[in-house]
Amino acid sequence: MASDAQFSVIAETVRRMKREKVVKYGNDPDEELSDLMNFCAGVRAGKQLFVVYNGPGPLSARQCAYWTALYLSCDEIFLVADARYKTVESEEGYGPGTLTNMWNQGDREGIQECIIVHRYPYIGPRSIAHYDYLREGNKLTWGAVRFTDPEIHQEGAIDDHVQAGFAKRREVQPTIDKMLRVMHSAMDRQGFPPDERPYWTDRGMAKYVSSREGVFLVQYLSHSPGLPDAVFKDGHEVDPETGEPLD
Repeated sequence: MASDAQFSVIAETVRRMKREKVVKYGNDPDEELSDLMNFCAGVRAGKQLFVVYNGPGPLSARQCAYWTALYLSCDEIFLVADARYKTVESEEGYGPGTLTNMWNQGDREGIQECIIVHRYPYIGPRSIAHYDYLREGNKLTWGAVRFTDPEIHQEGAIDDHVQAGFAKRREVQPTIDKMLRVMHSAMDRQGFPPDERPYWTDRGMAKYVSSREGVFLVQYLSHSPGLPDAVFKDGHEVDPETGEPLD
């Protein structure tokens, strides 16, 4: 698997987040409190810069994947889902949200809960891993870990949306590059240090993506000394604690 180290970091971080959720909320009658919010992690040059959280609705995962692939100029995108799967002979009748509805109605026979991590590089083969788990109250037991051979072609709506986002990115990249050059020239005239330029342009793209359909919020993780992380929702920077707009 390409980028083994980055995959391992993402997977272990997500599993730790899941354990913490279950310990805190596992005994609450509302089972959804123990579930992770699904998200896309955007990585560039080995650094995770973006977390794009899915909004509500069965189509939001594919929408977030598309916008992340299109606008955030990442080398790799990791899609993380706290999900359920069921092995069936035919997918007929199993559309988006079907298993969740079955689970919530108590029809859980044959349904397995798991954390799914997809890796989509801008160039190169995709890969995927399932981390099965069993939750009993605030106790979490990890089960089988299953990796899909990256040589096997993976199909599905999310895959299609990631590839469509990457394809559109290749089409519009010259326009984006021109826009960035204009922005960097303006920053230069205003006295912004050259090493701060990516920080501000990345923030701008994160803010824009936060306004797109299917996106709940976007967290930008700063790797620039002295410059803070930022959170954006509905096209506005918000306080990460209160959610109140800051702009």
